[in-house]
Amino acid sequence: MSLPPSLPPESPPEVVKWELPTDFESFRTFIDHGCTLDPQNYPLYPNGDTVFVKIPEETVTNFGSVGFTKTTGSENRSKGIWKINRIYCLGALVCDVESCMWIGSPPTGRNAVEAYLESDPKCKGAAGRCPGKVTWDACEGTALRFDFHVPSGWGLLRHRGIHQHAWPEAKKPDKLARETLKAEIVKNPSAGALKLKMGPVTSLEDPITNVTDIHGSFVNADRLRYYRRLLLRELNIVPDKMGGGVGDKFTMDMFQWNRYVSLTHQSRPINQYLN
Repeated sequence: MSLPPSLPPESPPEVVKWELPTDFESFRTFIDHGCTLDPQNYPLYPNGDTVFVKIPEETVTNFGSVGFTKTTGSENRSKGIWKINRIYCLGALVCDVESCMWIGSPPTGRNAVEAYLESDPKCKGAAGRCPGKVTWDACEGTALRFDFHVPSGWGLLRHRGIHQHAWPEAKKPDKLARETLKAEIVKNPSAGALKLKMGPVTSLEDPITNVTDIHGSFVNADRLRYYRRLLLRELNIVPDKMGGGVGDKFTMDMFQWNRYVSLTHQSRPINQYLN
């Protein structure tokens, strides 16, 4: 089987090599078409000829990171004054059935994509019932580089090229999403994952807000429960020894009790209820 290389070339032919951005004032933020921005207007999914300048006085939580699956190469320049990160997008895993909408994240280890494809993976779409096979839609012709001026805190994102593939669903929340979830947990540390998903309701007129609006990965209750426990430990707050949340435990106990009563009623002869 002929497979594309595991990593895109470091400098695609159509992209010029970038020099150190020593003249800070010559750079301006430019958000090109096709970018996806986070709530702080940072291009978490940069595209096209995007440039983002991070000034020292500015708080940009996600700066230096991206939302897509990637590998990273790092180096220091000028005796540690500059730190450079090069980001290589790994594209997406897709199904060979045209009508299937499933999109997956490629594995990130060395030669991991090739090894995965050689295992002849089946598509996970349609709850695993899709008959298609997984193929790799590699990302070609894009380049992304971060330059960090360590002494000042100034930073620069430079992107070139168009991502011609779809974006896989992010399985992990970005840094800003984590901080936003942490702020919600601080408001009510005893609220379990289910309560966080439902959100607070103050009145019938107010829209229901919940943590699933923060990041798509929080729709998964198990993943939300995991990050809730993780963030509670960071906050040194533990509602119970298991860290599962008092609210969740009570709700799940009620579900189990209701199921037990229902099964018990179904299994008993009717004359037991008449005595």
